[in-house]
Amino acid sequence: MVDQILGAAEIHVPRTGGTSRTETLRSAGLAFKSGRWHATANWNSRTYPKWQEWFTWSFRRDPHEVVLSTYFYRLNKLTEPNVHIIPSGISFNEWVSIMGTVETKETPAWARGLEIRTHLPYWLVNGKPGIKVLYSFDDMESAWNEITDRLGVPGIELPHTNGAAASEGH
Repeated sequence: MVDQILGAAEIHVPRTGGTSRTETLRSAGLAFKSGRWHATANWNSRTYPKWQEWFTWSFRRDPHEVVLSTYFYRLNKLTEPNVHIIPSGISFNEWVSIMGTVETKETPAWARGLEIRTHLPYWLVNGKPGIKVLYSFDDMESAWNEITDRLGVPGIELPHTNGAAASEGH
């Protein structure tokens, strides 16, 4: 998401709370838009000439948590006709074992997904870091306070709008 007026952009990596942050900043009257959902730093740097001068950031999340979040999001939050809905009866362990294999033409749509791959490509421009700040998902509250302060809209509460509740035992 980018705001060319402010000269600021977030590299929204899947399953790191980007939807909540984008909606909240838009509600605060900032002009954040998604030129391309989940666009990489490399794509943004080619699309926006002043990218290197902007305040740019992203969030990292523990890979295990990304896998859990993706599974429960697809299982509990997606609705028809989304092709990534996990069919009932597919356990977390079955899904992970299928997701861990190489995708082929025969791989069902519900077992495909960028979400569980490494986040590193999102942050690079020509093989080098392409963002100014990388925040931890585990420290969302203080990161959010720093971001909103830098954007000139301090004190905005961040709701949890797109979360996927996990079940016990995982």
